[in-house]
Amino acid sequence: MAMGVHTAVTAQEEAKATPDRQIIAHAGAGRCDRVRRGETLDATNTEEVAQVRAESSALIRRARDARS
Repeated sequence: MAMGVHTAVTAQEEAKATPDRQIIAHAGAGRCDRVRRGETLDATNTEEVAQVRAESSALIRRARDARS
């Protein structure tokens, strides 16, 4: 779901008449960070999994709040 936030931000910005390339670049970097984090995540490390879930939840909340 958190990856979807980055994708949605990119799509929303690209749909504007004058998209902000910094926002698009930042969203792309965030998406890449999420991928790398997922690739290195040790699914048996419950503390690490909980941290990634908390980070993802916070990202989703911020994105929802920004849309309101």
